[in-house]
Amino acid sequence: MSSANRRVARLGVGAALLAGAALAGALAVAPPSLSNEVSEPLEELRESPAASEGAPLTAQQEAGLANSFRAAMRGTDPLACDFVLRGLDNYWGHGGVSPVLHAPGEQESRRRVLDWALVRPHGEDAIGPLREGLSSSDACERRTSARLLGEIRHPSVLGVLQEALGAADLSTREAAVMALGYSERADAVEPLRTVLRSDQVRMRRAATWALGKIERPEAITDLVGALRDSDVPVRANAAWALGQIESRSSVDPLAGALADDARDVRFNAAWALGQIEDPTAIPPLVTLLASDSDNGVRKVAAWALGQIE
Repeated sequence: MSSANRRVARLGVGAALLAGAALAGALAVAPPSLSNEVSEPLEELRESPAASEGAPLTAQQEAGLANSFRAAMRGTDPLACDFVLRGLDNYWGHGGVSPVLHAPGEQESRRRVLDWALVRPHGEDAIGPLREGLSSSDACERRTSARLLGEIRHPSVLGVLQEALGAADLSTREAAVMALGYSERADAVEPLRTVLRSDQVRMRRAATWALGKIERPEAITDLVGALRDSDVPVRANAAWALGQIESRSSVDPLAGALADDARDVRFNAAWALGQIEDPTAIPPLVTLLASDSDNGVRKVAAWALGQIE
């Protein structure tokens, strides 16, 4: 194996371990009052032939795993929850080899939940439990339920999420927007464009992010408009989203955003121009590199210039 291939292999295993550690850590620190809720539904999973490696889950098993995952996320510290979500974004996570540190069966319940959470796509029988998690009073349960719900490709999911956009609770609506982004569905663009006109800043922040995840050109006009939003995170997310879409039609608006008062907006706009790789962005990036007061912004400007051939 070449040295380059060995480095890639090490990175793959390291990323897998990171994803597993993130979820395992959250499961390990679940509140004591939830310990039975996490483990008891999985007793029958351990003994069921259908729970063996590679075998399809029954409807009861799928729902049980979804509920166990929700229970484990409940009460998780916000920083740990961010770590879990990054682990869920790691697509190498499920296939990695982890060290064996415990006796056989000692952590079987946790392993089953970890394996289920990292496998995509989840079955339609997880929709009901995750839909309940979407409206939980606990922030981490909402966020992680939205993350997994967005991965389910069943046609009914879009309807579930659109219904949640009309919920009375702002956090539920916000989680539904995030789930639409995770779904990466083209038919989610239109409802998200509507959300961008919301008077709730949290909804606009989530919608700009979600449109960037979906990466559809139909959203460009709305995202360019969001570069003028009064809220800094909305403008920064809009710049990032335009970089995700990588359309040359966004170059001029992004070049204008390089003069934004907010450092995060300038940073994301420079990054987006590097993603698009259009030579017309060279002059404004050179100006940014020479004049910006922020070292990080100058660094990303230099990187962006290096991306443009």
